[in-house]
Amino acid sequence: MEVTKRKTSTSPTVEPGQEEEEFAQRCKENFKVATLNWLIFSNCISLFFYVSHIASNLYWLTYYYNQEEDWYFLWYLEFCLTSAVVVALRSFLFYNNGWIYDKNTYDPRDRLPEESYTNWAWWSKWVLGFVCPIPRYLDLIQYASKAKQAKKIDDDMQNIYFIAMIWEDAEVTQLRQFDSFMESAPQLLLSLYIALKGGFHFEVLSVIFKIFSIVSLSWALVSYDQKICLMDEIIKHGSANQRNRSNGITIDFNNDAAINCIKDVNWTNSAILFLANFWWIVGRLMALSLFASAYGWVIWPVCLVHLIPIFVWHRRKKYRVMDSLRLSFVNVFSYLYPTEKAGEKESDAHPRFSPPMYQSVCMCENVILMILWMESCGDDGPWNKHICIIQFATTLTSFLLFWWFNEMRERDTLPPDSSPPQTEDT
Repeated sequence: MEVTKRKTSTSPTVEPGQEEEEFAQRCKENFKVATLNWLIFSNCISLFFYVSHIASNLYWLTYYYNQEEDWYFLWYLEFCLTSAVVVALRSFLFYNNGWIYDKNTYDPRDRLPEESYTNWAWWSKWVLGFVCPIPRYLDLIQYASKAKQAKKIDDDMQNIYFIAMIWEDAEVTQLRQFDSFMESAPQLLLSLYIALKGGFHFEVLSVIFKIFSIVSLSWALVSYDQKICLMDEIIKHGSANQRNRSNGITIDFNNDAAINCIKDVNWTNSAILFLANFWWIVGRLMALSLFASAYGWVIWPVCLVHLIPIFVWHRRKKYRVMDSLRLSFVNVFSYLYPTEKAGEKESDAHPRFSPPMYQSVCMCENVILMILWMESCGDDGPWNKHICIIQFATTLTSFLLFWWFNEMRERDTLPPDSSPPQTEDT
């Protein structure tokens, strides 16, 4: 038996306006097939990282349970459950934003052509969709595939898949950050702490899962940086600010900022940003895990001292509660480099910590944690100084890569007429 696909939002259907139709047509004209192929490929990578993360959870939970490490097992399970609840709540708010908040909230997926699913497929999509983002990745890949087909046919009704693709991609990007930095990062810190306390076993899978976790965290930050032009995390007032937005996602149909955000991805800058985030996370996790191995539970108030001021700062900057929570967890383990939205006004900007200020504070914090760790070790560790040098080198490498990224970005954003005048040969 087949059932008709239900709407992904409970907000009432609103007839698409001319602005929306024109924007969808511009998407069709500007997005090349290669751009859509890359979007599909990049989300397949993200889906692979997520499935690998689930496999990692099962591996470590099974290992701690078999080793009768009840304390470690419960802590690891708590991270899994807390993150699952938060991600499920955020996903629910995405799907039901019109029902919870404004009945006229825009959602392009309400305009999608109706499709049919078997009963089990429909139920698995909705039930699983509130537990994990796997169905959302599959929806995004499907929308991008439908958009590719829309480029080959002359049917304006199919162009809505371009907007639905952009919208779903922005929501999945936020869910990925919640999952990564509320679960993956604390779990990785816990496993490194256990390793330093003598519980590490040199198995291939354990090493692979740790590397995958750091790569996944770095990838989540780069994805967010590429899609920041689609985010509207600041609370605004007035009907003019509510158009074409839903739960932190916004698209201005009157300009091509969202189109350029996806079309003009600079992969050189993205690669530099990925490496900068990777080495920053490595250095940060080294400092936190080494400190935790010496001082145990004290690591939690240390992390809270870092997290709470960041959360309060974001709330004072008019960020929504869930976005403030997500970004405060992100900044405990990594650093969101300031990135402007294309064509944004100063009032619409995404406030970020100054790179010299924030990076200097974190580097000093890491140095203090490493010094306290060395003091606790005394003369028992002949390699302690070498480990400190490695930790400082990773952080310094990240600092230099962030600086290089900023130089590359400023060079790319220079207007054509900003180059120095050329003198003619006489």
